[in-house]
Amino acid sequence: MSFSRLDSLTCISLLALLIQQSVAGVIPQHLCMGCCAWCGTDGSGVPTISDDEEAPPPLSFSTFGGRWPQPGGLGSPITVTYSYNNFLDGGLKNLAGESVSADYIRTVTEEAFGLWASVAPIHFVEVPDIGTPVFTSNTSAYLAYDEDDFGQIRLNHRFINGTDAQNGRPTTKALAYAVSTFGFVGGDIHFDNGDPWEIIGTPSEPDILGIMTHEIGHSLGLGHSTIDGTVMFPAALRRMGPGTGTLLPDDINGIQFLYGAGVGSVTPLIAVPEPSSLVMLGILAGLASCRRRR
Repeated sequence: MSFSRLDSLTCISLLALLIQQSVAGVIPQHLCMGCCAWCGTDGSGVPTISDDEEAPPPLSFSTFGGRWPQPGGLGSPITVTYSYNNFLDGGLKNLAGESVSADYIRTVTEEAFGLWASVAPIHFVEVPDIGTPVFTSNTSAYLAYDEDDFGQIRLNHRFINGTDAQNGRPTTKALAYAVSTFGFVGGDIHFDNGDPWEIIGTPSEPDILGIMTHEIGHSLGLGHSTIDGTVMFPAALRRMGPGTGTLLPDDINGIQFLYGAGVGSVTPLIAVPEPSSLVMLGILAGLASCRRRR
């Protein structure tokens, strides 16, 4: 829902909380319970409409934490940079304990950015990342870096809470930090390296494409949707590998509410093979391994 539907007392309370957190150097994080298989609440930090309040049926998306500056107004092009901090270092592993390949991660990450760029005038540009510890708030150490040392949206992995089996229930798979004009942590995305990451996602073994598309939505300013099956529904969609990502009308309505309609782009630093080429390279690598064993 929009802030225009909130009573003034609620708005004042929320504003006071945001000011308090900003002064403390802590940007509210979007702890995305939706990136697991189950969610008890929408988890977005955006107040929901009470049972006795009439909700407008068309507005099922929500916004969260602001949006990236768009000086030209809705529909005008903007550039948002992104970078890989430790995301490609092999720390994300599959169920067999093998590192997910950097080429595969790049492929599905670019696809995820591309889905949002296909319906909004956002140009995502990859930039080099100097490489830092994974920060969870705007600490003095994080703020000591220069803004040109990494992208506005930084892709990280760290231990968050581990597997569903370890916790005895579905758990958070990833999280994103709310967009903010203060500090660097706003927009950052963290994946849980305690979870196994598969090409074909399941509730307990998620895929990077499905979760990444959801988290980028948060990094752009979207909260959760109330429509089951959307990218921004609290239970994030699982995908079947490269080329299977999609947005639903409610996702498109949400991002265009924030940035207007248009078409953007994704500009990576290096080119990666097409998804079919990745499969062929895997087959060739397997054959080469067999020959070496002989």
